[in-house]
Amino acid sequence: MHLSDMENDPADDRRILRTGDGSLTVVVGADGPTYHSRAGALTESRHVFIAAGLAAVAADCDPVDVFEVGFGTGLNAALAWQWARTTGRYVRYRACEPFPLPPALAAELAAAYSPDVGLSETELAALHACTAEPPHPLSPEFSAAIEALPFAACSLAPESVDVLFHDAFAPDTAPELWTDEVYTAMLQALRPGGLLVTYCAKGAVRRALEAAGFATERLPGPPGKREHRHVRRG
Repeated sequence: MHLSDMENDPADDRRILRTGDGSLTVVVGADGPTYHSRAGALTESRHVFIAAGLAAVAADCDPVDVFEVGFGTGLNAALAWQWARTTGRYVRYRACEPFPLPPALAAELAAAYSPDVGLSETELAALHACTAEPPHPLSPEFSAAIEALPFAACSLAPESVDVLFHDAFAPDTAPELWTDEVYTAMLQALRPGGLLVTYCAKGAVRRALEAAGFATERLPGPPGKREHRHVRRG
């Protein structure tokens, strides 16, 4: 299935799924695409997007500007907030999400994620409630803005992002987010030395990113994946 099919589906069939490390994610349909790795949602997010992404660029940035393609469950954003609180660094987080979760599903995830990410359910609810620009200050070290738009409709100023979380659904589910035009827009949005991180390590994606002007590097993947992709703008 393509995720865009949800836009025309009157029955929202997203539901909670427990992953291999005990943390929760969302699955579309009975056995459709998942928002995180079935092997471990929390483990994947910490490994790919925080350790190899946010923490990897933070030494050269203050504040750190993050943009995520696909807010999804909010897990990556919550972990970025936790990282900011733990390190005392300021994070300005932005995301696009054309298919926000139903409120009841978001609340269930907030209750489950709260102990692991060190944020209260009230804080996580405020994160899900953020709307578009300007970023809303949610704490002394974190602000967020989430646009209910597809990536193509988001306005990303040139050289305005330090780290880009490309956590879109896989290319066969959301092909519109894995195109040459998208990679070029991402490259232009990143500051020199900026970093794009993604769980996807497909050879075709690597070659397209390199053709767009990125320098790519394979890194060991989280459980369930042999590797993931670390991509830097020169």
